[in-house]
Amino acid sequence: MSPTQGLAQRPIGNTGLHASVLGFGTGDNAGLMVLGSVADQREAVAQAIGAGVNYFDTSPDYGRGRAEENLGRALKGRRQEVLITTKVEVMPADQHRLSKKVHESLNDSLRRLGTDHVDILMIHNPPSRHHDWQRTTWAPLVVDDYLRPDGALAGLSEVIAAGKVRIGGIACEEAHPEALAPLVGHPAVSILNIWLNMLNPSSLLDPSPTQVNGPADYRGMARMAADNGVAIAGFRALGGGALMSAAANTLTRHPIAGGGFTRNAAQYKREVELAARLVTRLGIQGTNAMAALAYRFNITDPRITTTVAGFSELSHLHGAIDGLRKGALSADEMQAIMAAWHELFALEPA
Repeated sequence: MSPTQGLAQRPIGNTGLHASVLGFGTGDNAGLMVLGSVADQREAVAQAIGAGVNYFDTSPDYGRGRAEENLGRALKGRRQEVLITTKVEVMPADQHRLSKKVHESLNDSLRRLGTDHVDILMIHNPPSRHHDWQRTTWAPLVVDDYLRPDGALAGLSEVIAAGKVRIGGIACEEAHPEALAPLVGHPAVSILNIWLNMLNPSSLLDPSPTQVNGPADYRGMARMAADNGVAIAGFRALGGGALMSAAANTLTRHPIAGGGFTRNAAQYKREVELAARLVTRLGIQGTNAMAALAYRFNITDPRITTTVAGFSELSHLHGAIDGLRKGALSADEMQAIMAAWHELFALEPA
């Protein structure tokens, strides 16, 4: 798909595909594509496409399939204008049938989305140093789970070869960089989902003898991707809403916002407290300024292809579009944010 008018687009690695710098997310955390009205869902998708958004990100996990169903309905008649990304979640019961799980999950997603293919299929399970099969949701996978002959990347390669998927990738929430490293050069891996925001920009940094205190440590991931011609879709630009709550000085979330932060109010309070330190340090005034700065931060590094954002209402979509139309931050603006992050809570001697 070639670039179109509207929001800027960037190459998806070496694939020949291009994605808008804003990706349209459909997760529970924001909630529009899970609990919003059909009319609002259709209007949001139509307005996004009209602004030049061509990258839509979903998963069977979002609303237990509802997000895929709702996105498929909202995209009816416009499928050829967009790129659809969905995911595979390997559950503990699937640990001995990984490649089969990829096939089964994809077929279910295609049915819910009402399409015969997706453009991108990601393994949602983060690469990790160790298993955690006690989890009741999709669990971390170790390198061998990805690379063995019947593993996750074998299944991904098979569905690409079958024409049901154009390119593959890995979602890296809570991933360990050392577990990701052996996977990035695999031919089925063309894009990574990486947690990226002003509260945790660690993926943009190279490994060093220092220690990350507080946020998860994703150092080295952007370099790994760039060295292998692999694209990056950054996500959680607003810190799951924590940056916006800090700017508004409230812990109240949108009525349809869900996900882990709604289930765990104490965790959300901790994130907002961290965010408030950064908001104060940078002198950010109001939620509009916060949103624009956060989204622009997430696409300033040229190694980032797109920043995937979720929305609770149409005004949130408009804020993301308006912010990203301003383009990347200046070098001075980026340096000020990174300096504040280091100074406040990020890096200290090990």
